[in-house]
Amino acid sequence: MKKFEGTFVVSVTPMTKDEELDIQAFQARALVCEGLSRGWDG
Repeated sequence: MKKFEGTFVVSVTPMTKDEELDIQAFQARALVCEGLSRGWDG
């Protein structure tokens, strides 16, 4: 299976604080998953 190489597309429209936090949480989880897939600890 081809390794997923994702790019984060962030909307240019103004976001609420909740939406910003959602994106930050999503990016944080994605970074953790990417790290684990590369064999990092945590």
